[in-house]
Amino acid sequence: MNYEISIDRVVDMFSTLAGEVNAAESALFCRSAADTVAGWLDKSKDLSGNDYKISYAAAVMAYYRYCLKSTGESVDFKAGDITVREHKDERLRVAEQLLKDAIHSIETLFYNKRFAFMSVLGKAE
Repeated sequence: MNYEISIDRVVDMFSTLAGEVNAAESALFCRSAADTVAGWLDKSKDLSGNDYKISYAAAVMAYYRYCLKSTGESVDFKAGDITVREHKDERLRVAEQLLKDAIHSIETLFYNKRFAFMSVLGKAE
């Protein structure tokens, strides 16, 4: 079954998480994350009913990678007379938890990557 993740949807979701980010940079993060998630999906399963979850997982992965890129810096946001300072280390912790939750929500759609190497010994005579 041919399934493609909507990059436009991933970029929209990423923008909601990250706020104002350079469009080219956000597209790069989103395309890379979408390709990664798509590579994990078992294409023999019906994925169409899970578009939102799959796109969200890719967006959160892109956001997590974006936060990794900028860890350690602080962010200042000014709204009128109010300045909000946010430490990116906290943002990275939140992004990591969002990623874990998003991946967990779609892991049944992944290829089974479990592998067991076993040997059978015959009866010693």
